[in-house]
Amino acid sequence: MLLCRTGGLRAITVDAAHLTLRFCPPDRRRRDLDNMLASFKQGIDAISETIGLDDYHFGLTLSRGEPVKGGSVEVTITEMEPF
Repeated sequence: MLLCRTGGLRAITVDAAHLTLRFCPPDRRRRDLDNMLASFKQGIDAISETIGLDDYHFGLTLSRGEPVKGGSVEVTITEMEPF
């Protein structure tokens, strides 16, 4: 959550949010998207806590990016219609 806040993420007032997650691994080894998503569970929980919205109200899009030193996850948050 500290990374979210130092990165400028703040509470938002929406009923639902869509997270686009782009996983950039640290090397070229093959990885499954579902395992990458599972490894980012704490990150999603931190985003949920920081913006003040239960992650039940998240939609997700997952993609792979090019490898970067140390690996990274790029997150884009947009408002969406509640379901």
